Amino acid sequence: MEGFPTLPIEVARMIMTEAVKARGLERATRLRFVSRSWKREVTDAIIGSGLLDGHKELPRSPFWPEYLMRHLVQTHRPLSRALRMMRLAAECVVAFRSGKALGSGSDDPDAVRQYLWEICQLFPRNYHSTQEYQALFLVPEIIAPIHETDEDFKLVLLAAAAATNDVALVEQLLPTMPEGCALGHIGHPLEVAAARGHVKVVRLLLGAIREPSLLKTARDKALVHAAECNQMETLELCLLPRYESYEVPLITALELTTSPDVFERVFSLCKDHMAEDHAADTPPGVAPWWPTPEQERQDRLDGYLMSAVTRGDLIMMERLVQLGASLHSADRMNQGDCAWGQLVFLAAAHGRTEVAAYLLERGIAYNPCSLDFAARYGNADGVRLLLEHGAADHAEPVWEGGRIPMGEALLEAVERENEPVVRLLLEWDNPPEKGAWQRALDTAEERGLSSMVGVLNGYKYSRRWVRT
Repeated sequence: MEGFPTLPIEVARMIMTEAVKARGLERATRLRFVSRSWKREVTDAIIGSGLLDGHKELPRSPFWPEYLMRHLVQTHRPLSRALRMMRLAAECVVAFRSGKALGSGSDDPDAVRQYLWEICQLFPRNYHSTQEYQALFLVPEIIAPIHETDEDFKLVLLAAAAATNDVALVEQLLPTMPEGCALGHIGHPLEVAAARGHVKVVRLLLGAIREPSLLKTARDKALVHAAECNQMETLELCLLPRYESYEVPLITALELTTSPDVFERVFSLCKDHMAEDHAADTPPGVAPWWPTPEQERQDRLDGYLMSAVTRGDLIMMERLVQLGASLHSADRMNQGDCAWGQLVFLAAAHGRTEVAAYLLERGIAYNPCSLDFAARYGNADGVRLLLEHGAADHAEPVWEGGRIPMGEALLEAVERENEPVVRLLLEWDNPPEKGAWQRALDTAEERGLSSMVGVLNGYKYSRRWVRT
């Protein structure tokens, strides 16, 4: 392992795990970017340290597939029923692919492990609570055996086959399944197939549903997953030819997709029905309080534009403007302390320098929070762009509950140990004042950020900061 050339690998990994525990999750994550070899070792150390256990954002983190895989393949302690079913499903699929009868075990552990890794990368991330995903790992006091005929296992097997496009296996399993198969641990088979773009599997699963209300529900849920994963072909299979009223799945699809073509296709079906019907909820004689359909459509388009800015998606931004979104109305959409300059602020806060430049070139202003959040994100190019457009780090800190939510870009950069941004702010033509430097130094000393203490003490003030 790079950095520990003379130590046995087991000792080096133990040292890395202890270092991760000492730094905490946020600071330990930054170690992954020291070098390519460290990324692998630090990731293993973070997962092995226990810092992720029970973390509410774990399923949405980049560590989720490897965290799940580590639990699936470990052999030194019992597994939950959910994980045992996934492991057995992997063995069944691998055996089926090799020509064995369904239910036969696999004698290829490497192929099973590879299949499990594929499933881990496809595994659902949209858990509503920590308790919901932690249930995957709960081991019961009495461990009951799993049989290939168990309904919950067959659902997991069907979802796995749907996820990995094993069409022949799906065809064999479908006649034994209840109509509108319920949600399994890997996900609803139809939703998984729609999200993956598996056209044949989606046709098979839709064709197996005869009851109209079940079919409508299945289509609605699947189209949302297809849109979220930008799968135009499976989306088309799930859409109805036309819609005559407000439909939540279509609105949700617009919110989730990042494909301009998918967005425009769904928008063409619901653009005249983007407002809920509130008339039935309003007492007689009360003046209408809800926005007009035109206002609702404008507000939604502007909201989608803000989301595209946050993602840094210039292509989607331009398509949304073509469809009627407005940069200027979106810029003032949210109310609050920074009710103007929202778009540049969002771009800066998420490190979207190209988008921030695009907006500034079109006359969209930055607000006082933008430079602070650009420094918080740690993007030196974004900080430089705002400085070039006149932003300055002169704001007094806003104290709230013992912390500083916004107010000083230098402090934000120091807290995140971002040396390039710290030096850029100090050496700019319009630098921070001595008070900001002192607050940043005090914070670095209090938190034991020795590298930042060294950087800050390397400057002296004489109308501007210069290196000593």
